Order: sequence, then C-alpha cells, then structure tokens
Amino acid sequence: MFIGYARVSTTEQKLHFQVEALVKSGCEKIYKDKISGTRTERLGLVGALEEFRDGDTLHYQISMKGKKMFDRITRNPAQMNGQPCIRGMRLTVRRLLEAMATYPDRNELFKEYPEIEDEDIRQALEFAAATMDDRVAELRYA
Repeated sequence: MFIGYARVSTTEQKLHFQVEALVKSGCEKIYKDKISGTRTERLGLVGALEEFRDGDTLHYQISMKGKKMFDRITRNPAQMNGQPCIRGMRLTVRRLLEAMATYPDRNELFKEYPEIEDEDIRQALEFAAATMDDRVAELRYA
C-alpha cells in the first residue's frame, strides 16, 4: 500500500497541494499535520508510521515556508532499510550525493546514472540541506 504524509509548518500554508500530489502518486491513505517543524508531536506522522506494514511505501510532502515539496524523495521500510530514495528506485539520496561528488561533471554523472534527472539532483540537495542540523560545535585546540 502507498501511504501518504503531508505537513505544512505555518497556519497560512494549505495542505491541499501536498494532498493532491500524494493522491496523484497513488497514495491510498493520507495522514496530515499542520504544525511547526520545531514541535515534536506530529500525530499525522505517528498515524502514518503505525499504518505501515511490510512492503508498504511512504510518500511524503513537507512544505516549509518558502520551500518546495519533495515529490521525488520516497521511503519504503522494506527497501534500502527505509532510507530516503529517489523516486522509489533503489538509489538513496545519500548515494546520489556521493555520486555527485565522485562525478562533478554532470555529463559523466548522467552517463553513469542514466535514470537520474536534473530535478532528482535538485531535490536531493534540497532534501539533504533541509534535514541537516545547523548546530554550532565548539572546536577545542589540542
């Protein structure tokens, strides 16, 4: 089963664009949250995760103020240990980022990974940036 999860982070944002994209991607059940990313209680996400069964796929649409949705990033607990993947393929976001570092010339990258599209790269980069924690670490000198 394809399970959908949509979240917006402000009261001004509307869920209907995310829900529409999830419906178009074939989601049979859709869970929603309208809550700030700094809040920890995401009942919609909890519901989506509780719904999971072996072989299910989670498609998610998260819209943060001023950010686009990630409609090409998917997760399936039965595939690649649930890591974020590109369009349901067995290609993780992490592997795509590693490939981009290995093949800085886009033509070489596309030759090695012909299934990759420019939008996959853009969303992988944006997804990675959105999931990074901006903490300041104190460096100690030895």
